Amino acid sequence: MAIPSIARELQMPSDKLPWVVSAFTLSSGCLLLLFGRLADLYGRKLVWLFGAIWIVAISIGCSFVQTGTQLIILRAMQGIGPAAMVPAAVGILAHSFPPGRSRSTAFATFSAGAPLGGAMGLVFGGVMAQYAT
Repeated sequence: MAIPSIARELQMPSDKLPWVVSAFTLSSGCLLLLFGRLADLYGRKLVWLFGAIWIVAISIGCSFVQTGTQLIILRAMQGIGPAAMVPAAVGILAHSFPPGRSRSTAFATFSAGAPLGGAMGLVFGGVMAQYAT
């Protein structure tokens, strides 16, 4: 929804626009295993907190970019946060709930977060892109 206004504001050519979205998912997906291992070695809570602080800091940085290239680089760096948070959160859930119905409910709730967040994010993002000029 916001891609056209991002392209207009940063004067990005159309061939670079897919990277605004793809850089985030690429870096996030590529680093999941690494951060899962780091969570096992150094503690799930520490890695989760690192990911949360990282994504907040880089998200703030994304709001100050001046060029499309800066945005793409920061979006790639932003993907590091969820890459750290997701495996750590799965480990925290597995450790916190005993096997059985409560663990199944916890994992089902966690798994429902991505599609619900994606759907709500599209709606909220569309409203924001429409009315925030």
